Amino acid sequence: DAKLIDELFVRILNRHATPEEIAACRNDLGAIDADHKALAQQLGATEAEFALKRPKLERDREAALAAAQAALAAFEKDAAPGIAEAEKKKADATAKLEAELKTYEATYPAKLAEWEKAQSSAVRWVTLDPKTILASNGATLVKEPDGSIVTTAGSDEPGMITLTADTDLVGITGLRLEMIADPKFPNRGPGRAPDGNFVLNELVLTAAPKATPAQAKPVPLQNALADFSQAALEVAKLIDGNLANEQGWAISPSYGVTHWATLETKEPLGAAGGSALVVTLHHKFGKGFMPGRFRISLTTLPHPLGLSLPEELRAVLSVVPELRSQAQRDTLLAHYKAVDPELRKRVDAINLSKASLPVDPKLEKLKSQVVEAGKPVPLDPKLAQLRQDVEMSIKQATARRLTAAQDVAWALINSPSFLFNH
Repeated sequence: DAKLIDELFVRILNRHATPEEIAACRNDLGAIDADHKALAQQLGATEAEFALKRPKLERDREAALAAAQAALAAFEKDAAPGIAEAEKKKADATAKLEAELKTYEATYPAKLAEWEKAQSSAVRWVTLDPKTILASNGATLVKEPDGSIVTTAGSDEPGMITLTADTDLVGITGLRLEMIADPKFPNRGPGRAPDGNFVLNELVLTAAPKATPAQAKPVPLQNALADFSQAALEVAKLIDGNLANEQGWAISPSYGVTHWATLETKEPLGAAGGSALVVTLHHKFGKGFMPGRFRISLTTLPHPLGLSLPEELRAVLSVVPELRSQAQRDTLLAHYKAVDPELRKRVDAINLSKASLPVDPKLEKLKSQVVEAGKPVPLDPKLAQLRQDVEMSIKQATARRLTAAQDVAWALINSPSFLFNH
């Protein structure tokens, strides 16, 4: 031990230890066993003390638990008739709302007929045929035979989609963007979000003479219309010049059907010789909210263009009602239901009426008291700390010379001699 202590002095202070210093350090080394013995005796006494207290603590816990359970049972018994009455009223209200919904849905044939009369087939659209399609996030975009663009693979990160196309149309007055439902996407889309939604922050159109595409200039757009817009994400934000992530056009909760928007050009676009167009769709809301399948078309009819119809619905309405297939009738009905605010209001009311009754705060408190009373008797904090201390002391006593060497080294490193020299 003396050699160990002297070696520590040499290595840390660059001098040998004096006999007095060696003796002091050897006393500390011997004190490890004494400290451990005293700590173990203290633990034994505390363990015995807690063991004597524990039976009463257990009896107190069981009494508190029984009292809490009795209070809860009494309250539940008194509250049961009221809860049953409230549940009955809730069930009656739900049944009434569901009956009203069935009555309302029975009016759909007449509503669809009226809606069909109001649809104009005057506007004709020419599908844009892109020469290039590029997604800034690296997603794969494929052009389908019907002129639509489908995102087939790759990243769903925020970004933008850029299409370039030439057109010989003269006097272009408007652009239509169809967001087409497709079973490849969640809830049939038309977006790639987990619920089928999309968010388009902005649509930007530029044009130049076909002969000089480098002279492209922005094309101002106006009078944005859509068959449906999500609350606070209206279609007007598609052309407001704001690329903020939280602004744009979306269609929640009207998933699974085709939606569309029409945009007018402020001035007629295109002249003899043709035009080179660039359409950019910004989707910066968040991962997954990019379009799943879409199609862009142009028209030259005079303003106002109105909303018109997408090709899917135009094809159905071109068939007289008596000759329509069941699939065509289902398509019309699905679209009408998806954009009908009255239906959504009624369905939301039914879902709300089916929600669980609010929990009585007193009942919640009584239940929490039962849980609390049922917890095991906690260990005395002093005893818990002593157990940890003794466990550490056993490890130190097992390696007593290492423990002593660490203590001596720590003392020397913090001594004035060491600090002065370093």
